[in-house]
Order: sequence, then structure tokens, then C-alpha cells
Amino acid sequence: MRREDWEQRLSSLCIDKSEVPHVWGEWDCVIFCAMAVEEMTGENLIADIKGAWTSKIGAARVIKNNGFDSLGDMVADRLKEKPLPFIKRGDVVLCDGPDGEFIGIVMGHFSVGPGPTGLASVPIDQAIRGFEVG
Repeated sequence: MRREDWEQRLSSLCIDKSEVPHVWGEWDCVIFCAMAVEEMTGENLIADIKGAWTSKIGAARVIKNNGFDSLGDMVADRLKEKPLPFIKRGDVVLCDGPDGEFIGIVMGHFSVGPGPTGLASVPIDQAIRGFEVG
């Protein structure tokens, strides 16, 4: 369940981290989305795996070693899947980009997540799966 002040918490996180560049295992899409979910709900979704990777290959290894075929399947194990037409602000979406799958937090018509120079946005119509947060 989302906290009463989840919107302010999510906005504060995005403002505070807006210029932090992507670093595997420290500030990547999984870390960002987990922090956002924790801000919104108080639940730490990745306590069991945080810090277990430092590269793209390492992240893929963590996914496989936990019994999943993809990032999307791992997220679906931790959050309830939701049809894309029903996703809303604060939910998580999976997108497929030039470097592979990534997840972001829905902020209106865009999802946001760590990019090379800070938080980057992707149009929500590029999402391929959606997940409900609280």
C-alpha cells in the first residue's frame, strides 16, 4: 500500500537524484525503481540482491541465478503485473531499449530512470510490460 505522502516522496527522490549518472549496481534502473518503491510504500524489494552486481553481465547473472529468464520476469515476481492501459503515476514499466531491457517509474506520459548524465525519460508508449506499486 502506498504511503499517504508517496507523491511528495517520489518527487523528492527524482529531484535529489536527477543528475546522478548510471552506474551498474550503484545507480541503475533496478536500484532506482527499488528506491522509488521503498519511498512510496516502505517496502524494500531488493534487500536480498542489492549489491550483487557491478556490471551489465553481473546483473544478468543475478537474474539467471535467481531463476528468472529476464528482468521483466524478476520484476513480476516482486510486483503484481498490470495491463499497460491501466498503469499510473508511480507504477513500474519495463521497456526494451538498444542496450536491452530496463525498468522505469511512470511519471505521467513518460517513465524515468538513470541515464548516462542523470535521470532520463522514455515515452510511456514504449513500455512492454507494466507492474503495480501498492
